[in-house]
Amino acid sequence: MYSLKAAVTGMNTLPNAGGMVAQLNWMKISLKDGYPYVFVTSVVAPMIGALVASLVAIAMY
Repeated sequence: MYSLKAAVTGMNTLPNAGGMVAQLNWMKISLKDGYPYVFVTSVVAPMIGALVASLVAIAMY
């Protein structure tokens, strides 16, 4: 279950997500400047977490 939650966490931070664009606008950061950091913390990290959780689940099964 955790791996599924971790895998879908990044879907709400895609470039067309209104919340992410609004947050960057509120902090006065352009999408071009802020998106690499958002990508790493919202897409790469959950994918790594999902991979680790899947490997642990496979090892325990």
